[in-house]
Amino acid sequence: MASRFAGVPVTIWQANAFGRYVHVNDPNPASLDPHFVGCVGIRSDDDGIYRIKTVKPGAYPAGPDWMRPPHIHFEVHGRFERLITQMYFPHEPLNTSDRLLNAALRPDLLVATCLSDPLGRRVLHFDIVLSRG
Repeated sequence: MASRFAGVPVTIWQANAFGRYVHVNDPNPASLDPHFVGCVGIRSDDDGIYRIKTVKPGAYPAGPDWMRPPHIHFEVHGRFERLITQMYFPHEPLNTSDRLLNAALRPDLLVATCLSDPLGRRVLHFDIVLSRG
C-alpha cells in the first residue's frame, strides 16, 4: 500500500559546478555547462522518498560582499501546503557567513547529513517535512 506521501511533486534547481544557474537573469559571468540542465521536476516514490544524482553546485557571488555557499533549492507541494527551501552541504566554510542559512530558526535542519556509501560516492540525506502534509 502506498503511503499518503506517495507521488509528491518536488522541483529541484541549482547552480552548476561553476556556481552559475541556467537562467537568463543570472548575472554571474561563470561558465555555463552545456550538459547541465539545472532544474528538474520529480515525484516521491510510494514511501515518500525522493532521490537525485547531481553535481555539487559551486559557490557564487550574491552581491559585492556576499558569497553564497553551495546549496540546492527544493519546492515541494503537499496536499495542504507548499514549501520552498534550500539544502546546504555539510562542512562548507561559507555556511557560517550565509545570510539566508543563518536567518533560519533552525539552520541545522537545512544542512544535509553525510551517509556512508560502499562505492565511495558522496551520498547526502536531506529530509523535507511538511507539517500539515
